[in-house]
Amino acid sequence: MADLAKKILKHAADTLEPGEQVLETAIVTPRGAMARQAVAGGVGGVVGLGVAAAMDKKRRDGAPDAPEGTWADQFPKRKVFLSVTDRRLVVHAFGEMMGRPKELLGWVPREAVQAVQVEKAKLAHKGTLWFSDGSAYEMDVARAGGEPDRLGRALGLHA
Repeated sequence: MADLAKKILKHAADTLEPGEQVLETAIVTPRGAMARQAVAGGVGGVVGLGVAAAMDKKRRDGAPDAPEGTWADQFPKRKVFLSVTDRRLVVHAFGEMMGRPKELLGWVPREAVQAVQVEKAKLAHKGTLWFSDGSAYEMDVARAGGEPDRLGRALGLHA
């Protein structure tokens, strides 16, 4: 079992259903967030923040939000732990101070997930979850944990 899945079991096991098993966990953010964070930190100071803000604006202008009320619209717009269990996708808040899972933010039944695709990238893997309501959630998947398609394998789905 991956180290991230062990964190869920250690710090957020009380949010799982009785007998539910965590198959895989990843740290995810909305698409582009990890690159903006790296630019802001790498360039530093006011210049780094300005470049990151310009990247945010370009991203917002180029990608419409998911339709209101869809599965994709309900995903948090921040860094989270996304866990695949034998029953559902579970989303926990990411504790920035200790890097631990915090409160349960929500979940999606596995049957609502129609496809997943995660591609290797330099800074963070690029992923998309497609849902049965026609919506899609574009995400960055942290490189920690190895192979980019591990979420797809845990779900038994590939786009």
